[in-house]
Amino acid sequence: MTSVAESRKKVTAGLRPEDCRVTRPSQGKIAARVYAVELIGDHTLITCQFGGATVTVKADKSAHYDMDEPIGITFQDAAVFLFDSETGARIGRGADFR
Repeated sequence: MTSVAESRKKVTAGLRPEDCRVTRPSQGKIAARVYAVELIGDHTLITCQFGGATVTVKADKSAHYDMDEPIGITFQDAAVFLFDSETGARIGRGADFR
């Protein structure tokens, strides 16, 4: 983490659904559970919960997961956006904090 993020009391991380991939629970950067699965034409949106957070992953239209099924979510560090939780202002991207 850099001094930019460290100077804030609370930071929120954000990911775009198309930047995430579903993996086995042991292989993901995040271990989550499936909360909802929605077929949207040419893709499937998989909403997952972990801790007190929710993340949505865009998957192939053939993807099928059961509710509460454990999955892993992986992504490139550069795909993470950081926001100041108090103001909502974007602080930067994961690539900015290497």
